[in-house]
Amino acid sequence: MLKKYFIEDYEVYKEIDNLMYKSFELVCRVFDDKTDKSGIPYIVHLSKVYQGVSDYIEKVCAILHDVVEDTDITFDELRE
Repeated sequence: MLKKYFIEDYEVYKEIDNLMYKSFELVCRVFDDKTDKSGIPYIVHLSKVYQGVSDYIEKVCAILHDVVEDTDITFDELRE
């Protein structure tokens, strides 16, 4: 599932960037079976937000932006 939506960046981050890779893995785990109101996998929304920014920190925030809002994961857990 992860590669389907982040194909261009997944392998690069898997090798060189633990934070971004962990962010990809987390959102795919917590949103894997979720869909939006139209029935589209929710991860599509996250990938569009991610692709809409260019700065590294913005990309991390974009990929994680709904984790605390839409799951039971807290900010403290994200920091860990």
